[in-house]
Parts: sequence; structure tokens; C-alpha cells
Amino acid sequence: DVAARGLDVDNLTHVINYGLPDDTAVYTHRSGRTGRAGKSGVSIAIIHSREKGKMREIERIIGKTFEHKDVPTPEHIIEKQLYNLADRIERVKVNETEIAPYLSGISRKLEWLSEEDLLKRVISLEFNRLLDYYKDAPKIDFIDAKPSRSERKARKAAAEREHDRPKNDREKDRRTAERGFERVYVNIGKRDGFFAGNLIEMLNRLINGKRVDVGRIDLLPGYTLFDVKKSDARKVVGALTGAEFYGKRLHSEIADPERDYSRIAEKRKNKAKKTAS
Repeated sequence: DVAARGLDVDNLTHVINYGLPDDTAVYTHRSGRTGRAGKSGVSIAIIHSREKGKMREIERIIGKTFEHKDVPTPEHIIEKQLYNLADRIERVKVNETEIAPYLSGISRKLEWLSEEDLLKRVISLEFNRLLDYYKDAPKIDFIDAKPSRSERKARKAAAEREHDRPKNDREKDRRTAERGFERVYVNIGKRDGFFAGNLIEMLNRLINGKRVDVGRIDLLPGYTLFDVKKSDARKVVGALTGAEFYGKRLHSEIADPERDYSRIAEKRKNKAKKTAS
């Protein structure tokens, strides 16, 4: 969106579309930012299988064909991360003076390890974390095949949910979650530059172990309401409470049907204005 709104960015090499815009002209305008002044670039679209028709329409209008690339598998990601770790080890600046007093003691503690064993253990500090993070990762790559009956049923249900999406902030401000889920509140919203991607990133970063399943997310100007599995709700609230988003301290709780969160957000906004003035 930033690149599509007239902001002058020199030497833009990549445009990544998370989903395809409804208007093909918007797609061509965004992606064209990489090809200014005789330069070239790459436009990537991360799409759902139900966007195939929209993709074909864009191909027809721009006269180019999308080249399918597999979504990186956990194995590919782990490999890249480990090579990145090797690069960091190779480039790290060693403060010889400051580290010298500790080296002899550490050397004595690790002297029983061979060079290969030591390397394995250093790499495994990152490798074990990555293995644990991706052990239950589902396959998410695009499969261009005739959908099964169950898949068609799931797509129909998803389309119905899309049709039933809230049209305004009042509809978004619901306090009940789907069966098996809990509704969670956090005191930050669109007005703070907080969006769904920020929420997912924070949960992935703050919660160790198995990733948290997040359901419906409703972003309002001054706060956010979202669904998580009941078994994860307390863990999510604890992880978000006290965390910071660009200097703003967060508060989270299980959504309370009796609390007027919009009024609380408005008071916080007015207080911030008074402080600034």
C-alpha cells in the first residue's frame, strides 16, 4: 500500500502482494514500482487457491504469466536459518580484551569436546529451537487440483463466513468466540498501527513451543479482539500483558461482555493528547 500511494522509493527490487487486490489496476500500479526508469524487479503474490480466477484475469490483462514457486518447506527454512547462523558466527566481532578473562575457564570446561562435537552443539542451540517450532507445521503450498468433496464444503463454509464478516466497528465488537475458542482483548488497535500480522508476529515471538491457533481477528481503532483456543487463552493473555509495541505497554484479558472497551480506548486517546500538548 505504501508503494502504491506515490511514495518515491528508489531501486525497489521486490513487491510482495499478500493476496491479490480486487482491482487489477492496483496490482499493476504496485508491481510497476519495481520497473521505473528502465529498471526491472520481481513481483510476488502469496495467494489462496480460491484466488486462481483473479490471478488468471491479471495474467490476461498484463500479458504475462505467473511462475509458480513452492512455498518454502520447514526443511528449507531451517537450512537457510542455519546458514544465516554460520554467517553470523563468521562475522561476529570478537572483543579480545573483554573476553580474555573468561576463555581459560570455558576452555577447561569444554576441552573434552572435539572440534566437530563443539560445532554440532553450537549449531544445535538454534537447530533444536527451529525443529521444535516447525514440527507440527502443516503443508500450505498451493495445490492446483480438483478439490475433494470435503474441500469444496470447507470452501463454501469459508465463503459464507467471508460474506458474514462484520461491516462496521459495532459488529466487530463482539465478546463471544466460536465453540472451543476464547475471545481475547488487547489494548491496541489500528490507530496505533497494529494489524493482524503484528499480532501473529508477537504471539510467535513471545510464546515458546507449539504455535498458537488464532481464529477470527477484529481490529478496531483503539483495541483488538481475537479468538484463540480455550486451552491457549490464559497463556496468550499472560504473554501479551506487559509486552511493548513501539513503546506502548500492552494490557490483555479475556474479553469481558460488561466492559466498554471503546470508551476506555477513547479515554486513553484523550489522555495521550493532553500529555502531548
